[in-house]
Amino acid sequence: APKRAAYTIQDIVSKGDPNELYTEGEKVGEGAAGEVFLCEERSTGSRVAIKKIKLTQHNLKMITVEIGIMREMDHPQ
Repeated sequence: APKRAAYTIQDIVSKGDPNELYTEGEKVGEGAAGEVFLCEERSTGSRVAIKKIKLTQHNLKMITVEIGIMREMDHPQ
């Protein structure tokens, strides 16, 4: 299996205020790390899944890896 690139949290988080970039959406799921909402990107109208995660020192590495993996995925519309 190919090795994944190492990411830092600064490499993978969206820049800007998420409340300005996306509409507030409907909650569609939750897990140990946070809640998932179906939202809309204001600039394009694209539907996106947003995971709201409470960052702690304890879960920062796990979340960084998870976000890096999700950024590499291509989801059908």
